[in-house]
Order: sequence, then C-alpha cells, then structure tokens
Amino acid sequence: GEYLVDVAVLLLVVKVVLQVLSALPWATRLSVAFPDLIIAYLHGTFLGVLSLLLLVLLAYWGGVQLGRAWMTLYLLGFISTEALLVYRGLCGWLELQPFRGTPEAIWAGSFLLVAAVLGIWMQNSRVVGEKGD
Repeated sequence: GEYLVDVAVLLLVVKVVLQVLSALPWATRLSVAFPDLIIAYLHGTFLGVLSLLLLVLLAYWGGVQLGRAWMTLYLLGFISTEALLVYRGLCGWLELQPFRGTPEAIWAGSFLLVAAVLGIWMQNSRVVGEKGD
C-alpha cells in the first residue's frame, strides 16, 4: 500500500508542475490547440491523483481492501491510457501521425481500468458478505 501513496504524490507533483506551466502563454496555446493534452491532464488528475488517493485513504481507514493484483491492473490501465493520450497529443503538436491502433489501445487500457475497479468492488463485496453486513 505505501507504494500507492508514493505514486499518488508523484502524480500530484506532476499535476502541480503542469498547472504552473499552464499559466505560461505558450503552454496555454499548446493545450488549446491539442485537446488530447487537456484530456491527458484531466485523466491524470482524476484517475491518477484523486482516485488513487481516495482508494489509499479508504484502505488506510479500513473501508476497502486493495488486492495487489487489482491495483497492479489499475496502475497498468492508468499508465497505458495516460501515455497514449499524451502520445496522441504530442503527435498532433509535432505534426506526426499516431500509430493506426491508438484508439483501440486506449480502449484496451480503459478496459483494464474498469476491470480493476470491478475487481476491487467484487473483492470488497465478498468481504462485506462474509462479515454478515
């Protein structure tokens, strides 16, 4: 569990740096011109920082059990989709063509995220059922 806090803090630092950079005129123009970069920023903020910290806090307070396999799947899905969103935004900026299967790869990474969340939910539903709640 502690590594998840480290990951969330690292992502929070990246988020703050990007937020500061967004005050610079060239960064503002870049983000407006390439919406995938905005989507990647929001994706990182909500799924990387907020959701991860929320899960860690719930686990710390005893409300949720986080299985290592499910969290590994979550992180794999998050990192892959985040990387692909940034990649697609950078391809637009650099006037390059993203590889042909980019949308499908983003979908596959999203599927990993959904599978991980469902796995965490099922794992915790089973625990609640065993307690007789």
